[in-house]
Amino acid sequence: MKNKYLLPLILLGYLQANSQITLEHTYTVSESSSQVGVINLSSSGYKYSLWEAADSELKLYNLDHSLWKTINVPALSGFTLVGGFYNISEGLFNLNSQIEYVASYANYSATPVQIHTKIIDENGNTIKDFPNRGFQQIVATASNTYKLILTDLNLIREVYSLPGKSSTLIVPNTDNVAGLGNSFPNPATQKITIPYQLNNSSTTGLINIYDSTGKLVKSLIIDKSFNNIQLDLSNYSPGLYHYNIIIDGSKSISKSFVKN
Repeated sequence: MKNKYLLPLILLGYLQANSQITLEHTYTVSESSSQVGVINLSSSGYKYSLWEAADSELKLYNLDHSLWKTINVPALSGFTLVGGFYNISEGLFNLNSQIEYVASYANYSATPVQIHTKIIDENGNTIKDFPNRGFQQIVATASNTYKLILTDLNLIREVYSLPGKSSTLIVPNTDNVAGLGNSFPNPATQKITIPYQLNNSSTTGLINIYDSTGKLVKSLIIDKSFNNIQLDLSNYSPGLYHYNIIIDGSKSISKSFVKN
């Protein structure tokens, strides 16, 4: 009878011994806002990405954590790089094999605040320049069809067709995604309104607000009682802020507003 119970206990011990969460690698970063992420490049596959804002460096690592590439993000005279960069890719903004990304800049000393968006390759060359435009998002509208959406600080919204394709972006399923609208007024001094819509299967979500360094400054729980929230900006410092919505663990593309 002892053998009857001995085998399950051995198997249980084996499973417990082989089911531990283990530390795989530690990255030492230059500041608290630095973050490690994972990207899927069209040709080169999965990489770890590390943005070092203090050095304006984007570091890409192989899955064994060996350094693959270090990319220096160029400065724009009179402007500050805000929110890091977006949509690291291969072959989305042009058809060569170089790494490319969207960089978002702001000039806080100007009145009103000035914004600027660039699409840049890994050698620091500008693929496309968008003065007085802010990055909103890149979306997939059909298989291998992608759109870049830009905005100014007033009433202009622009949609651009992109020549390539992405391994990361997918065509949205409208039955299962949440909608996050553009805040208004933008820029704002006292209050802004952020429109949202939860998906069909979710009853609650979370809207997170980040400052220009990527630091989380506020989290707001939302539900289906309303389709917007009002955010009091009276205690916010002037500058650019980003916000996103998290539903069932999935995070939306970030959008932004300016506090005067």
